[in-house]
Amino acid sequence: MKHDLKRYLPLLFALPPVALGAVMPWLSAAFQDARMGNSQESLELNAVSLTLLQDDGVEQALRIISSEFATIPWTGGTALSKTQALRAAEDVLDEMRSFGLLSSEDRHILSKVGGTAEPCLIVAGDGSSALVWNCRWDVGEWASSCSITVDDVSGKAVRISTASLVNVYGESAKAGSVQVDGTELREEYYILLDLWYCFLTNYYDADVLTIMEPEDISEEGAKFLLDLELHPDKSPQTCRLPLELSYNEARFNF
Repeated sequence: MKHDLKRYLPLLFALPPVALGAVMPWLSAAFQDARMGNSQESLELNAVSLTLLQDDGVEQALRIISSEFATIPWTGGTALSKTQALRAAEDVLDEMRSFGLLSSEDRHILSKVGGTAEPCLIVAGDGSSALVWNCRWDVGEWASSCSITVDDVSGKAVRISTASLVNVYGESAKAGSVQVDGTELREEYYILLDLWYCFLTNYYDADVLTIMEPEDISEEGAKFLLDLELHPDKSPQTCRLPLELSYNEARFNF
């Protein structure tokens, strides 16, 4: 497979746009085969036109990143600069803080440390693809770690991982109790879920149609599935996206 990729990549770069679009499904399958074969080869697709890879909304990137996909380093042209991508991610942090999803203390720590942003191409099994920026803040402390993936076309976050504000021990810990109250624990998670609901509907200008709840909620966490209806210019699009909440982290669309 490695030799096949090396042989065909130069030909792909020379293909006209229509032909290139036709071979994208094969190319994505080749990427997956190479990854499954533990290939460490770096595949650069700098000559691929971004207009073939992405639409004008955030739905495609949200869908791809919520499924199985291959990641390919990107060093070609982008719609956003590194500074703009990082600024878009920082705007997400500010909005999360305003909705009570990030403490002022953690936001201050992240602003002092500064983040990094690296572009990459994500390719799904059906051949659809999107260019995104992986933005990270490495503090060295679990309470302040954070990563946000930003869609290069829309500038919107499509994946978020940040410290959670949930207190799974609730009032029981304050009272010196060793046991965690199940009812209190469930209430903690549902309060946090409500905050995420408000944040996501406002951030994406979307509606949450349904929320699939886990059968059980424990200290280890809870995973919800949200049917988010986005409202692009063409027509409403519904995406089913996961939201994982635990005692020390909240992860959206992982």
